[in-house]
Amino acid sequence: MAKTRDALSVEAGPARKGLQVRRLFTSKSAHPYDELTWERRDAVITNWRDGTVAFEQRDLEFPSTWSQNATNIVAQKYFRGPLGTPQREHSVRQMVDRVAGTITRWGVKDGYFAGGEDAEAFQAELTHLLANQKAAFNSPVWFNVGVEPEPQCSACQPYDALVSTPSGMVRIGELVERHAVGTVVYDAHGETRVRAVKFNGSKQVFRVKLRNGSFIEATGDHLVFAVPRRRVQGGWLRVDQLEPGMRLHLYPHRGSQDDLVGQLATSLEQQSIEGGGVTTLARTATSTRETSEAALAGWLQADGFVGQYRTGTNTSLTAEFMTVTDEEYDWVQQHLSVVLPNVHQKVRTFPTVDSKLVGRRIRLYGEALRPFVESWDLLARGHGLRVPARLWTASNEAVAAYLRSVFQADGYVTVQGGSSRVAVAVISERWTEDLQILLLRLGIYARRLCKREARPNRSDLFEVQVNIGSERAAFQSKVGFLSAGKAATLAASLELDGRSCGDLREEEIVAIEDRGVQPVFDIQTDSGEYLSNNLRVHNCFILSVEDTMPSILNWYVEEGMIFKGGSGSG
Repeated sequence: MAKTRDALSVEAGPARKGLQVRRLFTSKSAHPYDELTWERRDAVITNWRDGTVAFEQRDLEFPSTWSQNATNIVAQKYFRGPLGTPQREHSVRQMVDRVAGTITRWGVKDGYFAGGEDAEAFQAELTHLLANQKAAFNSPVWFNVGVEPEPQCSACQPYDALVSTPSGMVRIGELVERHAVGTVVYDAHGETRVRAVKFNGSKQVFRVKLRNGSFIEATGDHLVFAVPRRRVQGGWLRVDQLEPGMRLHLYPHRGSQDDLVGQLATSLEQQSIEGGGVTTLARTATSTRETSEAALAGWLQADGFVGQYRTGTNTSLTAEFMTVTDEEYDWVQQHLSVVLPNVHQKVRTFPTVDSKLVGRRIRLYGEALRPFVESWDLLARGHGLRVPARLWTASNEAVAAYLRSVFQADGYVTVQGGSSRVAVAVISERWTEDLQILLLRLGIYARRLCKREARPNRSDLFEVQVNIGSERAAFQSKVGFLSAGKAATLAASLELDGRSCGDLREEEIVAIEDRGVQPVFDIQTDSGEYLSNNLRVHNCFILSVEDTMPSILNWYVEEGMIFKGGSGSG
């Protein structure tokens, strides 16, 4: 590469300014491509676990000296354009011309070269280096240069974008702040590891919304795996190349892996549902304090109250739980005995329309509530409700307890004709977004929709629903209902159909929204991809190195691991 550096020189005198480029590898009489032997070949990448085809593009043009591994990497990662369309690059000539030609044009436009012959020599020399694999740019250059007039060569996501991992959903911003190199995360094929992280300033972010209510947020240059229509070969596309009607790959069952057996209790007691001949599991004891806190937090958000009045006869911090069945009352009291055993309660009954129900209000007061209330973000109300942030990485046991409280207190199960659904409907759209993702944490696929309210001064309802047979069965085993009636209806609904949700779903894009400029963050993985909200996305190739000897040596270790997997780095 020392010889290459000598090819560029700067004239010091005033007569001729700019780069003067002397040819070392090329000549005016022959194009660099003419000196190569070209051949047609296919790029096929299979999953090593089961042999299925993960990527395929055929009849490509490559120099004969390029390895098959290089062919597969370049075709999958660096050829641009929608796969299966005429716009898709299919030759190394196209890719190199795109990059080398764009850089040369930039140089000419900005006056970098001393003259036209110098610009021609620069492009020819650069083309020779790239086509003969004597040098190569890092991945963001191949991804972006020549694709749009002003490329943003660094794909990012906003702080709160959730990365799917075996231990839960982790915000990408937290991974960067903790410098979480080595963290195991999910990708389309199983698990991979984070090899580098970086904060990348503030940039424009877009939200890609899918028909089932799922979404992903990323910068316009972030690559996601997309297909133009159902059951058609997909490929990596930038977010700003996506259009409504295209589909993204969602992995609904790539949930966290801690033990789900006995998730709500250490003691399971079989109870018979009266008159129905159906059995359900009644959890009678909790295994952790976190689980009990999660159960109470879910109930307070779904059918309770937390607040503090500034005026009146009682200005104490207050928490109130409402229950209408004995099972519900016992559930709340069971967890209160773990979390707030010494806080005085006032229990009052209230009339219900259904005479079979017994309404009770369980009210607690005082500053002893504050640590629990604040750690679970319980002061928000109405449209401001969100799933408590600590649940993203809580145990599956705690997640299941929270969801069980929410669906029992504020949800329902219906059977109509040959269809059924388990659902909860609330006025907070962001809460339903969170609930849908929280269900994915347990490997349960759900849909989300909006029920518009025509009446004035009333809020729209946002519903999360579990309606595919296999997912209702998963809900029954992993979450379930407290009351015998709801549990019996859910069990009966499982006899309706045998529909099953696959491990991979192609979810249709319905809208792409501009979310404005936000702080954004990058992670880099061994496999070159990861799942965000269980959607398949490409990572940015970033290595950030401080000028200290330990960090430089560590950089070499990370670099080696990245190149071992066939990827580049930036």
